[in-house]
Amino acid sequence: MSTPAARRIPRIVGASCLAAAVAFPTAALAAPAAVAQAPSAASDDTPPPSNQPTPGPTGGAGTQPTPNPSKTGTQKTESPKTGGTGGSNTPSSGAPGTTSTGTATTPGGPVQGLVQQDATSASEKIATLNLPDADKQRLQDGVAKALAAVKDPNTPKFEQETYAGYLANVNLTLKTIQAANTQPEDRAFYTRVLQGSAIALAMANDPNTSPDAKTEYLVLARDLSGTQRRLVNAYSPTTAAQIRSAADATVTGLQALQDQKTAPKTPEDQQKVQQALREIANMTTAAVVVLQDPNATPQAKAAAQQTLDARANVQQNPDYVRFLIELKRFDPPAACLDVVQNRTTQAGWPDGSLWGLSDDACAGTLAKAALDTSSPWNPLFNCVKNQAFSTCEAYIPNSG
Repeated sequence: MSTPAARRIPRIVGASCLAAAVAFPTAALAAPAAVAQAPSAASDDTPPPSNQPTPGPTGGAGTQPTPNPSKTGTQKTESPKTGGTGGSNTPSSGAPGTTSTGTATTPGGPVQGLVQQDATSASEKIATLNLPDADKQRLQDGVAKALAAVKDPNTPKFEQETYAGYLANVNLTLKTIQAANTQPEDRAFYTRVLQGSAIALAMANDPNTSPDAKTEYLVLARDLSGTQRRLVNAYSPTTAAQIRSAADATVTGLQALQDQKTAPKTPEDQQKVQQALREIANMTTAAVVVLQDPNATPQAKAAAQQTLDARANVQQNPDYVRFLIELKRFDPPAACLDVVQNRTTQAGWPDGSLWGLSDDACAGTLAKAALDTSSPWNPLFNCVKNQAFSTCEAYIPNSG
């Protein structure tokens, strides 16, 4: 029988990967401190060397349902916290707490001058990007906000270091984008990554964002902007493809949250999806850091690889497969299937899948499914049709 815990921790992991996924954060926390200093792809002033190949792209009528008691009482999964900051303890892929020259960031003095150089260089390069003015402005706003936070002596040290890491990563990624030897598809990919990281930074600084969520968004912005560093130091071609796929899924998920046409319709649902996106992205980054750590144990690396595999294979999650088979019984249009599959890739099972099911593209299919009282999935369909989908996990029928 599939339990709520098996479905929700970490939302992307099937039953076969559960033990490794749950154990993995401990392995990451136990890794040496040097893990946090992921090697840079290049120095601050040079793009990636021409002999370094860049990894290629990867390819309602009815009564209200009664919850299944076995599905209730699911515990919220919390991201690991770092000492007193309320932040995720995800090691950075982009050398958190350093400038792009690798110098530790502390307020004031020459170090702050190096952060200023990162910000100035990034701002100049952003102006040359082939992006809509609104997207370039969001990137510029993020750079300005990060620099101001580093300079402000009242900014907590963890945030200063995270903002400084963000600036270093953005600057290096922009240099990669502008490098003559960067392939067009890679240039487009890294530009998307920067757009996503800027959205995450803006969400971190939204006054409605809770303190814990703010810290998680800061970590997400820093680590997403450090994708280029992780790709250059990829553990294997398979890992490189998984890094790219995961980054794209995070970016498109963040963009869907920003679009009123695709964002969840209720505050509860918005919060649930945002949490899922943050948790999945931060766990993915932590897995990559362990794989790239030469001191990590074989067991830790195996668990980390299993976490990446689970994210890459989220659409093979047994419960999701059962759900999709049932949904197809009601002849959903291609647009409905596409949005369900995309949201599942972005936010996992079940959060992303139910987010997709609540989309307008699935409205007709959902109404038809809610009328079929013979289906064991009928309570779930009725719940998604009539309530916030974030309240509906308890109605997912048991397997077997």
